Amino acid sequence: MTTQSTPVLLLSNRLEGGGVERHLKDLREGLAERGFRCIIAAACPSAEIAAGRNYLHLPLYRADGRSKSIGGLLRSLQRLHHLVRKEDLKLIHAHSRYAMFVAFLLRLMHPSLRPVYTVHTAFTDMRRFPFYPREVICVSQALAEMFAKYTAASSRRRLSVVHNGMALPPPRSSEADTWEHDMCSFLFVGRLVEQKGLHLLLDAAAQIKKSDRISIVIRGSGPLEQSVIEAAEASDGILRFDGYHPDPFDDTGAFDALLFPSLQLEGQPYVILEAYAHSMPVLSNDLPAIQELVKDRITGRVIHSQDADAWSAALREAAAHPGTLNRWGSAGRSVVEQQHRLDTMLEKIAVVYRRLLED
Repeated sequence: MTTQSTPVLLLSNRLEGGGVERHLKDLREGLAERGFRCIIAAACPSAEIAAGRNYLHLPLYRADGRSKSIGGLLRSLQRLHHLVRKEDLKLIHAHSRYAMFVAFLLRLMHPSLRPVYTVHTAFTDMRRFPFYPREVICVSQALAEMFAKYTAASSRRRLSVVHNGMALPPPRSSEADTWEHDMCSFLFVGRLVEQKGLHLLLDAAAQIKKSDRISIVIRGSGPLEQSVIEAAEASDGILRFDGYHPDPFDDTGAFDALLFPSLQLEGQPYVILEAYAHSMPVLSNDLPAIQELVKDRITGRVIHSQDADAWSAALREAAAHPGTLNRWGSAGRSVVEQQHRLDTMLEKIAVVYRRLLED
């Protein structure tokens, strides 16, 4: 005897290889074992997401992929309307503020839909956004506190803290842990945008000399791609640009630490958890929402000054102590093992879904 799964709409605005895309993919795969068949609806999908079953493309943006389209929004609502009727959807889970607005409009057409919103990133204008549903998930305690503080009528909403979860790959071999490095190699993974601190990282790289025996590899795509290419060409081999990489951690044994120079509030970045899962420590800027994840001189380094001098000094110090980096990386993997297991995240989200269905 088979049990019919409950269909759930996972709604986002655009997916471009970042943490939200990874999150939705994990939900689609993991929640199927817990009685929920997740359908992803979004714009600009990766080939991996689009190739999977249960996916609906939304034409939310113009041809440039950046500007929102009023006509595209209306066409998206029409597609979602047909999907709700076809699948008899009861739950809609929004993963961006624009997606939450789309969900709000869709609920006007289908009042029986029960919405939930996951806060992945803190915004300074949280208070002015009026479309938050009653059920809200925050991926970190820091985000939950910010949401409660800065969002109007947050007392009428049910906040759940569900940490992002990560599947653990096999641990590094003992040979990798004790390998003597001729050069210390750092990795940056993410969108190539100013908010991610790319110019800070490029300026810091420009201060590194070949005698420092440091290499920096950048993997990603975005508006600042040309700036990265030009910086790499002028770096005398210190900086390397790999472009977009579908599996940026598939060769983590080649890297000693992850660089996370983001300048804006982040929720609980998947890229940090991925680095920890692969026993890589993290060098990060000092951001409030990151403080519960990156512990200074325990799982990596927190750089308290957002300038190139501080970052270049931190890179040199880290490169001079490869054994310390190994210890920090092992501590990071323990953080994932103890606090960010994928099964734990999936079960907590399933609890929220069941609670909504029972309301």
